Amino acid sequence: MLFLLSCILSYEAEQNKTTVGLEQTRAMWYVNHHHGYNSSVKISTIDNGLISGHGSGNYFKIGRERFIITAAHVVSDGAAFFVMDNGEPVFLETVYMDNYYDIAIMSVHRKLETIKATEYRNNKKVDILGMSVNYSGYPADLPKVMLTGTISHSGISYAIMQSYAVPGSSGSIVFDNAGRAIGVINAVRVGMYELSPFPHLEENIVYVERLIRFDRKRIREILKLWRLQEN
Repeated sequence: MLFLLSCILSYEAEQNKTTVGLEQTRAMWYVNHHHGYNSSVKISTIDNGLISGHGSGNYFKIGRERFIITAAHVVSDGAAFFVMDNGEPVFLETVYMDNYYDIAIMSVHRKLETIKATEYRNNKKVDILGMSVNYSGYPADLPKVMLTGTISHSGISYAIMQSYAVPGSSGSIVFDNAGRAIGVINAVRVGMYELSPFPHLEENIVYVERLIRFDRKRIREILKLWRLQEN
């Protein structure tokens, strides 16, 4: 009888450990995935006084510094760029632009109130093949969405993510499950049907420019140089 009671108590203890472990895992997943969701911004373009398009990006912090990382092509054409915060437009200034690697860093005219800056950390591993990742953004005419995916090719300069993206997703930061920045969404594969002369988007093949070279030290140096040039 005592042996049976001991077995039951041991089983219940193991079940409790499993339940606690699952709850901790779920909580960690929620926190890490919401790094991208809470910091995601919609970057609108103004051209000739009209909003002509939009892309996505993410709002980061390093110490007291606040900045947005997006794709260079999102903020390369247009007279002005802004994000909405607390019901009003907040305009952006270009801090850094690399058209070759399609990466841009933007400064905001004031600290954002309704969008949470997430602490900037980048994933420096070259081989991330098979890694589960996530991103948030504003694809097409959809509201902000959070999507998950898997890295199907990895390298120093770019990765390919098997997920979903369409115009408007460009500039979104792809995060790993520890909340570290993998890279910037910059393109979707374009394919051809055999019986059609027109190209089509292959929305599940997403190109991501890696942020391996952009560690915290380099970001700080870029922001410092920009401030010196502004003054």
